[in-house]
Amino acid sequence: MLKQRTMLAGLVVGMGLLFVLLPFGWSVLWAAPQGATLYVDVNSGNDTNDCLSPVTACATIAGAVSKASDGDTILVAAGTYIENEIDVFVDVLISGAGPALTIVDGNAMGRIFNINATAVISGMRLQNGSAQGDSLFVSGGGALQTNGNVTLRNLHIVDNYASGSGGAVFNLGTLVVEDSQVLSNTADVSGGGFYNYAGNMTLARSMIAYNVTNGLYGGGVYASGASLLLEDTMVVENRSTTAGGGMAIIMSSGTALFDRVSLVANQSALGAALYLQQGVITATNTTISANVASSNSGGVYANTSSAVFFMKNSTVVSNTRTSTTGTGVNGLQIANGAQGSVVNTILAYNSDDNCSQGLTSLGHNVSDDASCALNQAGDMENTDPLLAPLADNGGWVLTHALQPDSPAIDAGSNVDCAPADARGEVRPYDGDGDGTAVCDMGAVEVRHQLAIWDTMLTEGNSGTTNAVFTVTLAPTSSLPVQVDYATVDGTAQAPADYIPVSGTLVFNAGEVQKTITVPVVGDLVDEADETFMVLLSAPVNADLLDAEGSGTIVDDDGLPALSITDEMLLEGNSSTTLMVFDVSLSPASPVTVTVQFDTVEGTATAGDDFVETNGQIVFAPGETMQPITVTIKGDTIDEGAEETFTVQLSSPTNAMLVDSEGVGTIQDDDETKILVSSGPQVLEGDSGITPAIFDVNLSLPAAFTITVEYTTVNGVGDGGAVGGEDFQPMSGTLVFAPGELMKQVTVDIFGDTQQELDELFSIVYSAPDPATIIVSPTAAYAIIVNDDFYVYLPIVVR
Repeated sequence: MLKQRTMLAGLVVGMGLLFVLLPFGWSVLWAAPQGATLYVDVNSGNDTNDCLSPVTACATIAGAVSKASDGDTILVAAGTYIENEIDVFVDVLISGAGPALTIVDGNAMGRIFNINATAVISGMRLQNGSAQGDSLFVSGGGALQTNGNVTLRNLHIVDNYASGSGGAVFNLGTLVVEDSQVLSNTADVSGGGFYNYAGNMTLARSMIAYNVTNGLYGGGVYASGASLLLEDTMVVENRSTTAGGGMAIIMSSGTALFDRVSLVANQSALGAALYLQQGVITATNTTISANVASSNSGGVYANTSSAVFFMKNSTVVSNTRTSTTGTGVNGLQIANGAQGSVVNTILAYNSDDNCSQGLTSLGHNVSDDASCALNQAGDMENTDPLLAPLADNGGWVLTHALQPDSPAIDAGSNVDCAPADARGEVRPYDGDGDGTAVCDMGAVEVRHQLAIWDTMLTEGNSGTTNAVFTVTLAPTSSLPVQVDYATVDGTAQAPADYIPVSGTLVFNAGEVQKTITVPVVGDLVDEADETFMVLLSAPVNADLLDAEGSGTIVDDDGLPALSITDEMLLEGNSSTTLMVFDVSLSPASPVTVTVQFDTVEGTATAGDDFVETNGQIVFAPGETMQPITVTIKGDTIDEGAEETFTVQLSSPTNAMLVDSEGVGTIQDDDETKILVSSGPQVLEGDSGITPAIFDVNLSLPAAFTITVEYTTVNGVGDGGAVGGEDFQPMSGTLVFAPGELMKQVTVDIFGDTQQELDELFSIVYSAPDPATIIVSPTAAYAIIVNDDFYVYLPIVVR
């Protein structure tokens, strides 16, 4: 699904100008002072040449840079250049033949570029750069360190490493990155992709993906500079150990602007999509989706009073966490004095809660739960926004489109409406066809939407039968709408199985439905069911909501097919539950069909987990569905994992087996805990040893081994018992074999005749295995009761 569009179609350099061929014509991107053009060719050049013609080219980029002056252009031919520590101190343009052709490889021996000038670097792949050292600047920027006015255009920056920060780029100046991909770079501290230290950074029409920081913040981007601008940019599947899997913003006095941005499938402990510690962020047309936190805040985490987060016309959905403890706010977590506000925004399908109570609504938002405290004009709580899956719906970024009956359509505020949506489509648009253009909630403004429906038909024995695909338009349009269509082979091949068709559908004003007819060829060949597609493309005055219709040709030759479903259910704590498998016959048979069935053990055991069953199913003529019922036994044993068995079909008559095995999954709903009892009170005695016995129990029996470590801990203060003096210190591991419910730890108490206070010590329990086992409480306290009493002598008065 992930893809990056590259607008650049060609480059021409001449007379000190860099031209780019855009879809609408040639445009000037670089206007340098009149200077020389230098040439680099690794295959034929030599650094002793003057570099002033292709015939006298240099062999290395560094060689050409050393000869360049302000305003010069360096053209780098296709090839692989093993170079690093290329120092650029003159204002220059360095242009390669494209990322697939011109490759600069640092060979893991050093940073590739050090730029301290006004420069443009374009048309290259920068890989295997390495920045290593003890100081911040030496160890930052695996591919580039920039300190000047630098533009990076049409670059692939891949597989670079920094022992400090900025696995790909460490920026100290003004940096613009356009039409580029920054992929699979690694930093040991912060900023797996970018580290914006003190400057200004713009990322446009670019993809930041698969980057990693092993230390602190910002798997994709770390920003602490003066300003940050992201436009038409995707931040995807980056990872941070601590916070900000996609991005981390820690700008003491800076601002960040997002427009037409997607943060998708990033991972970290906290704030998997975005971590905001300091700074002001305005996010417009931003999609935050499918990010995963190992602790909390799968989406956005703003966590100090210096953090301000404002979101408009954006979509925050389907973010989650793997932890089972903590606050569980996986949409927008606004905490610890941070400020957060939303308008025209969708929050839905996030695990646990969509929002924290620190969020302020500015109206016209929708949430599928009540956690966001939406109480302003146009707000909707406990309302499903009816979003389509994450997809390429046009533009540069992935988005969630609104389904035709979504309550978010024409439900936003025109006063607060962004001028365009995440795809660049103009807002507002009359999405419900009532004659009034009203802004939609979320990142996508619904226009008229086209969708094609799947279809299925029986093939026939000869001639042709028509497969009819229905194409719908919603809402009714006052303008003519058209869309192209064409058939595409799947397992069905044209023209043997169907007659290919193509053309254009035209919806006149007021029309909402059209059909496409595809002739299907009948035959007498016994074969599997086959499929082909009808694809929609090139819509006019509408968007494509569903562009692919699947046509299934059901074979009617030979025997009908038998298949069985897979099933799943919770086992329950007692008694029994019924698991029903559906056996289907396709197509219906004119004669009686039979098939045998038997249950077969897997990890689930007959007698203990389910009741073994077998028998025969009979399909009367015309019947297409029959059930098989298996009795599942409930229990209160923690099995630690779901268990499975199968129902197997065999010996069919008048039919053939297509799917003969149904998998039954019994989900375990029992979870045992380690229960730590209160410690004992023990009289110390005057000598010898007295045992102090601590009880540890399981709340439920388990079908697997459970261990927990323990150690004695001295008490504190005057009443604290000391190991070695008052008791025998010890540590070890308790092992609960399957089925065992209780263990004991015995600690020897030393007797004495010392007159002292009662004394306290504890046993602390930790590191349970499996790690998911809960220990409650984690400590038990024992009291050593003093049994030596004070002797009071009489006072003699003389």
